[in-house]
Amino acid sequence: MTVLNVQDFGAKGDGSTNDRDAIQSAIDEATEGDEIYFPATSDYYAIESSGDGEVLAHHVADGAPQDILYRGDGADSVVKYNGGSYTSGFLMFEILGGPSNFRMKNMVWDGNKSIVSGVNYQNLIDIDEGDPGNHSYYFENCVFRNSFGNAVQIWVQGVELNRCTFQSNLQHGVSIGVKNDEMSTNSIVVRNSLADDCGKKYNNFYGIDSAYGDFLIEDTVIQNCGRGGKTSTEGDFGSVNGRYRRVRIENCNAESFINTTGSTNDGVNLSNGTMSFEDVVIGPNNGEIMQLSELDYSIVDNSELVITGNNSENNRPALMVINNGKLDASNATIWSNNNQGEGLDHDSDQTSVVDVYTHENNTEGALYRARNLTNNTQNTGSKTDISGVPTADEVGAWSGSTTTETESNSEDSTPADDTNDGAWTLRWESGTDDWAVVSGSEFDGGYALEHEHDGTDRTVRAISWDAVGEPADVEVLDKVRVPAFTEGVDRGYHARVHIRSSSHNGDRLGYWLELESAASSFRLGKYSKDGFATLLRFGTPQENTFFYRRFRAEDETLKAKAWPASESEPAGWDAEITDSDLTDGWVGLGSYDTGTVQTDVFSVATGGESAPLIPGGRPTASFRTPTDGQSVSGDVSVRIDAEDGSDGASALNVECRVNDGSWSPATYDADTGAYAATWDSTVLDDGTVPLEARVTDTDDNTAETAVEVVVDNGPTVATLEPQDVTSETATLRGDLRKLGGADAVDVRFEWRAADGGAWTEAGEQSLDSPTEFAHTVSGLEGDTQYEFRAVADADGETVEGDVVEFGALAVPAPDSAPTVEKLDVTDRSGSKWTRFDVDWTVSDDEQDLNTVITTLEYEGQPVAAESTSVSGSSASYTHILRVRGDVDTVRLWANDTSNETVSEAIDV
Repeated sequence: MTVLNVQDFGAKGDGSTNDRDAIQSAIDEATEGDEIYFPATSDYYAIESSGDGEVLAHHVADGAPQDILYRGDGADSVVKYNGGSYTSGFLMFEILGGPSNFRMKNMVWDGNKSIVSGVNYQNLIDIDEGDPGNHSYYFENCVFRNSFGNAVQIWVQGVELNRCTFQSNLQHGVSIGVKNDEMSTNSIVVRNSLADDCGKKYNNFYGIDSAYGDFLIEDTVIQNCGRGGKTSTEGDFGSVNGRYRRVRIENCNAESFINTTGSTNDGVNLSNGTMSFEDVVIGPNNGEIMQLSELDYSIVDNSELVITGNNSENNRPALMVINNGKLDASNATIWSNNNQGEGLDHDSDQTSVVDVYTHENNTEGALYRARNLTNNTQNTGSKTDISGVPTADEVGAWSGSTTTETESNSEDSTPADDTNDGAWTLRWESGTDDWAVVSGSEFDGGYALEHEHDGTDRTVRAISWDAVGEPADVEVLDKVRVPAFTEGVDRGYHARVHIRSSSHNGDRLGYWLELESAASSFRLGKYSKDGFATLLRFGTPQENTFFYRRFRAEDETLKAKAWPASESEPAGWDAEITDSDLTDGWVGLGSYDTGTVQTDVFSVATGGESAPLIPGGRPTASFRTPTDGQSVSGDVSVRIDAEDGSDGASALNVECRVNDGSWSPATYDADTGAYAATWDSTVLDDGTVPLEARVTDTDDNTAETAVEVVVDNGPTVATLEPQDVTSETATLRGDLRKLGGADAVDVRFEWRAADGGAWTEAGEQSLDSPTEFAHTVSGLEGDTQYEFRAVADADGETVEGDVVEFGALAVPAPDSAPTVEKLDVTDRSGSKWTRFDVDWTVSDDEQDLNTVITTLEYEGQPVAAESTSVSGSSASYTHILRVRGDVDTVRLWANDTSNETVSEAIDV
């Protein structure tokens, strides 16, 4: 691999010299595996066009290499258009011929649109045709800005843009246009990126124009654009299969999302196109709507679509499913609130299903049309955001971390023989001088492996332990200390332990766990072909303090925990996550910052085994059961985890005691891997008592641990709300929660009138397990308040549940008519419709309700009506009535099965 510095070919980067030929010379000189490097400058690399349609080119067919990296130093490595001659349009940089491994990182491309005029297009990056199944393009931490046309134009599959920013481009920030003969399963991916202030040429362009092919837009924000997102299936291009996952579209000026064409073109059937949304936030936007047409759309199970605060000038619905579109949200939630217009419109020949539709404060109401729409649940409510959907400050170039880790392309190196015994290999940017063995009485065994880099160059350094090979299922345990954290907001990324790590085509791969003092947490991160990513954070590290860390990969599951070395290992994991990107690789240690890291213990296990804890022969102990604060009764089963990393299980002496009593032995159970004992809690008074464990190894080293448990040996009973209350009877209910060590418990109810007097006992029975119980009492007086409680007896001890009150119903009058309990009318009329929401509640003492009818009337004549069949003693509902024309009265009618009726009206 050769690094080709464009300045070595004559590029100045002074903002005035035309560096076009110098940069192209570096491109032409590169061979497979090389790197073209753009050092940071105080100005920019100026390039000028000469009217031939392209300014810079990487054409594989003309000899450009397959495996290539374009790399800058970040925001100060800028390539900027500086003028020249052109005809109808031009490309700043064309990539043609389908390279198999093209990468670009840490650069800025600037179209300088203010000096461009009179052209149809000016694409900053144009990725053109090639072999559809053999190419891959990867862009990371790049900014594409100020284009007169599109920032990035994509004509092939296999392109990934990660942590990129598309800013102030007149046309699309990203334009995807994959032809039929270019289709493949190698998707186009845009993730962790920001499209800002794009597509404002005639307000007819988009932040991301995902027009064709298979694509994924993930953890991305589109803001301040002419339009938000688009799909299309027009001309001779293929159908759309796209996914929007954790995407935010806000402050755009026209449609936030739209599919623009029909289902067939040039005889090609495009009806199989699909589009899915997973936790997407649309709004607020200053333009139109989210419009779904022609394709099959879905909202991913257990996810949400939030459409909020959108301002439609023509009062169009915020979400439209039209023109043969189909929406499957059968296990998802749609929120549509605070929009100008209706919340939802469904006018399609296809049947759509929405599990939960929640709306509020849409100016024209909840629904415009619901043709062929199955809406399982409709609620009133408002939501404006979704947890986990990023905001603009969390995505784009150099986002996602408080420090920029510039990628290295050095292959794994081999250390000198005097630094190791052949079991260790230096990795990535690590050098022989970065690692040493230090001594000290604070280390187990008197020695530790120390990392410290002499200098200020912060980058990824690592060293692998090769004795275990490159395992897939692996667990590592280490005891590590950082004597002093690196100071500064963007500093403090220390002490990494690596699993499933490797290098491929100059990229680092692997999972790692580190002490991240900048964020006061332990961080689980990943290097993959998509670049650097933080998977999760947990805990709080401290400087100059030894911590143990256990880090495990099994199948697609990653687990991690960390605890101070002065404490026993906790039973559970602090963090757990699923990730399937990386399957195997080396294990080892590393660091990002230059400061000192000391590793005292490093232990590895493979094939599903657990890495042994080896703290110099000193044992550890922890309670598996019972846990701290747990309530116990009867015979208590005790399980203790104990080890010392060197002695076998049978060689350890494990004991336990309760309430400062005598120590009793615990026996090792090979089936559970724990030490077991049992104690009788009934010999103690109820209350909180200490439970202690002690382990002693063959060298008489000891360790102790303790928990507090709550002894509670009495039965527990609760009084539940009664059921089926009438004027004469009621079903009393109780719940025996705990037997309290008894073999059986006698339960019953006590009840009486609420104004006092003696309790009446009822429903006595014996129970041998915790369960609910019930009894129906009769002889109640109508319209009278009563109270009752559940009671339990066991071994001479009586416990009572809380007292619960209830009221017997009034004795119904014969042939009494229903009663209107509530009639509320809300005027939601708009410019097109006269509309009222009628909220009502009716009741009937004879419990034989039949029908409720509401009407809109004008001058005594009904002009609209809605009816609902009801039953029982009470019913509530909301009727939504609308009509084109005037209304002066809203009326409610109700009857029962005896045809007794009631009517009530409100003038409006």
